[in-house]
Amino acid sequence: MTSTARSLPPSNWLAPWLLALAVTVALLLAAGATQAHHGLSAAAAHAPVIHIEQADFEFEGDEAPRRVSLPDTWAQRGLTTHGRATYHMTVTLGEVTPVVWALRVDRMSNRHSLRINGQLVSGSAAAGGDVPKGGVDQLAGSGAPKPSHLARPVPTWIELSPQLLRPGLNHIDLAVEHGVRGGLSSLWFGPAEALVDDYASAEYLAAGLPRLLNAAGLAMAGLLLLLWWRRPSERLLGGMGGLLGLACLRNLSYFAADSNTFDHAAGDWLYHVMQVLTATGVAHVALLLARRDSPGLIRPIWALGATLVLLGVPAGMQGWFQPLRTWSYPVLLLMVVPTLALAIAALRKEAGQPRGALITGLAALTVASGHDYLCWRGMTSVMDVYWIPYAAPMALLATASNMIHRLVTALRDIEQLNTGLERRVATRTRDLEAANQAKSRFIAAASHDLRQPAVAIGLLVGVLREQVQGQAQRAMIDRVDDAVASMEGLLAGLLDLSRLEAGIVQPRLSDFALQPLFDAIAAHE
Repeated sequence: MTSTARSLPPSNWLAPWLLALAVTVALLLAAGATQAHHGLSAAAAHAPVIHIEQADFEFEGDEAPRRVSLPDTWAQRGLTTHGRATYHMTVTLGEVTPVVWALRVDRMSNRHSLRINGQLVSGSAAAGGDVPKGGVDQLAGSGAPKPSHLARPVPTWIELSPQLLRPGLNHIDLAVEHGVRGGLSSLWFGPAEALVDDYASAEYLAAGLPRLLNAAGLAMAGLLLLLWWRRPSERLLGGMGGLLGLACLRNLSYFAADSNTFDHAAGDWLYHVMQVLTATGVAHVALLLARRDSPGLIRPIWALGATLVLLGVPAGMQGWFQPLRTWSYPVLLLMVVPTLALAIAALRKEAGQPRGALITGLAALTVASGHDYLCWRGMTSVMDVYWIPYAAPMALLATASNMIHRLVTALRDIEQLNTGLERRVATRTRDLEAANQAKSRFIAAASHDLRQPAVAIGLLVGVLREQVQGQAQRAMIDRVDDAVASMEGLLAGLLDLSRLEAGIVQPRLSDFALQPLFDAIAAHE
């Protein structure tokens, strides 16, 4: 027995990811092209570039600093993922050249305070000891307090005046606060000219590229939602547009977190809501793909999402968002995985349908969510990056590829239908022409053949008139003779009609008397 199931064409799976790879490579090449490759000045060329890979670490409440290697990830050393700490480092300079110096840090908390040789360089907290306990707004930056979970490791560039430095030993004291992913990368210390290109590349990959991808993804999500608004039957496209648009908006707001858009409680709650809605949306769209979007399955999913959103309100008031996220995010992942399994099973039963890209995109988003949970919990290196800012735009590219596939398929079907219709019209036209020619031949033959008996009847009527003597009989014979003449005229007209249709003769318009026509009708009828 042979199976009727067919495997998906490779293009349905490969096309979106080849497109995504091409876009990513193009963006990376664009990043390299925008960097200014220039030669170093003479002073900068002779200045040293120092790679700092050791520091004395002092966590809040510690009695004495401990020596650590950089990069340093707090959770991997058994510490909490959040809190305040200070790193003490030293660098030795032979001479201080009169150029702009810089400190390049690929991962340093955006809530920090930096002192060079006792002088405050960046931030407002006192270095050389624990970060002050007076509130998060006393750390780097000014203005309204930022949500605590937005205190995170980011690429950092700090320019230094040569007046801050001195020949010999220089002390660097870095106080940091982390809401998540506590840690610090190694530091590069030297002339700004020597460090700027490498920093630009690292910053672009860590922040610039995700911002660009998610801005483009947000625009694509808007297009999908517009298509769904114009065609409400396209619930799948609408669901993907809403889900991934929300994810891209969340990613953009995350990378723009330093804008002080939200206060402490509102920011924590809003990010929690976005995370819950994203996971719930993935489960809902997966059920749409599986054609299992019955109220019995959809309602419990959204009920769980609504419950977690409402729990965020007291969590924000009581300050226990960290525990809420710690247990709620795995619950959401456990909810999403079975729905994806249903979608994949449905796809296998609908072989040939262009849905593989959508499921692959959702699966990539789910895997990225699992990775990012581990990253957020500090179970991966502080040098690691979140995957969702990359996975969400790629899933949108997969959705766009699916939409383009459907459009191309529809256009191809229309072309095939048009071609078939043209063939049918040509065939019907030939059939009609053949039938018309057959009709013309039949009329010509019939009119010609029927005129022979009509002429014979006319001759017989003439013979009969000579033999009949009665007046009444003669009148009847005259009427018969008129009818025979009318029949001959009709047959002659049919013959003329066949000649006209064949194009043999051309009609000539002229005046003629109506009375003979009426007499012929009267005689005939």
